[in-house]
Amino acid sequence: MTPQDQIGHRGEALFAVMVTRQCEGRAWFFEVMLGEKYPTVDFHVDLLKPSIEKAYCFVQVKATNQGYLGTGVTRKLNVKITKSDVLKLRKVPAPTYIVGIDTTKPMGQGFIMAIDRSVTKGINGLPTKYPFDCRALKKLWAEVDDYWKARNMLMAKSVFSI
Repeated sequence: MTPQDQIGHRGEALFAVMVTRQCEGRAWFFEVMLGEKYPTVDFHVDLLKPSIEKAYCFVQVKATNQGYLGTGVTRKLNVKITKSDVLKLRKVPAPTYIVGIDTTKPMGQGFIMAIDRSVTKGINGLPTKYPFDCRALKKLWAEVDDYWKARNMLMAKSVFSI
């Protein structure tokens, strides 16, 4: 295992702990690591107790021990997401996010960024505007829950209909 593989493995393990932590007396998510067979996304993340039957999102984890770029409001975690990965994430028919993990902290420090319509280029440094903490977990849960509530996922007609 290369040092880069070790950093990535640690980042994924830290993400799994962060996303399943208890906040306000409950867990908000259940994560499933997808592994190398899914190179664009690392985790399928299910909401616990969603408003509808099933709600989920996908997360790509980027881990580093290389610190930060910039200071203050321009501070970014020193990770890169290629334009190719951004374009692949945009094609996923569900909410997708990047979570950057600073592996130099004993329990890691995470930051989250949505891959939405506004993200069209590669990312050179993940903004630290949204720490991946309990506040972010609750907001993420609400955002993903709202996304799935707004969709009518029942098939209108099928070749197998009566």
